[in-house]
Amino acid sequence: MPDPPAPPQLERKVHQQLNRALLAQHLWDFALGAMPWLFTQVVPAMLAVVSVTLFGRYPKRPGGNEP
Repeated sequence: MPDPPAPPQLERKVHQQLNRALLAQHLWDFALGAMPWLFTQVVPAMLAVVSVTLFGRYPKRPGGNEP
């Protein structure tokens, strides 16, 4: 005997709870994964672009040789 279909309210409630859980997981992953990468990779590059634009030279690297 086949199972009776689930009521639409139950299905909607399950989808809403799942969507909230997935959104929370995505935001958590973004905050702990993408944002640290952004601050270590993209921000220094953008600061170098601003430095070249304003001062005409690249910023000095710590411990690096200056050309």
